[in-house]
Amino acid sequence: MPSNDKTIPFSKLREFVNLTLEKHAPSKTRYVRANQAPYINKKISKEIMKRSRLRNKFLNTRSEFDRKSYNKQRNLVVSLLRKTKKEFYGNLNTNILSENRTFWKTVKPFLSEKSQKTSKITLIENEEIISDDKQIAKIFNDYFISIPILNMPTNQEFDFAVTQEVDHILRII
Repeated sequence: MPSNDKTIPFSKLREFVNLTLEKHAPSKTRYVRANQAPYINKKISKEIMKRSRLRNKFLNTRSEFDRKSYNKQRNLVVSLLRKTKKEFYGNLNTNILSENRTFWKTVKPFLSEKSQKTSKITLIENEEIISDDKQIAKIFNDYFISIPILNMPTNQEFDFAVTQEVDHILRII
């Protein structure tokens, strides 16, 4: 005997339950702060929390005393961060940075991802303007090989041959 009961599909039932839960017991969102840098220690973390607390207090009261105490704490946090960054990156072991993954993990915080502009490099070397790619590459190569930390062999020469296809593309750009 056929039933006249209408059944609700499972997906609709799940959607109804989720909407009901969100209405009567909304889920909380939590923002994770970006304090996971390798140079952040417990002291700096506590000072940052104190700075945040003083900032919220100042924003609520708008008193001059609270503003001064917040500014003093903010300046302390900035100076601590500068000092610990300098110590951390000054004491880095260059042998560890020889691995590609650890190198980029260390260097990435200093690089900006906001810039999308790529332009031709022009250098002024000994009061002479240089815009030729081969000459610029040679100058950069000579400069970076001479840095003692990198320990690169100094006899390396790089041949940057520009093919016709790339030349056409550069003209178009």
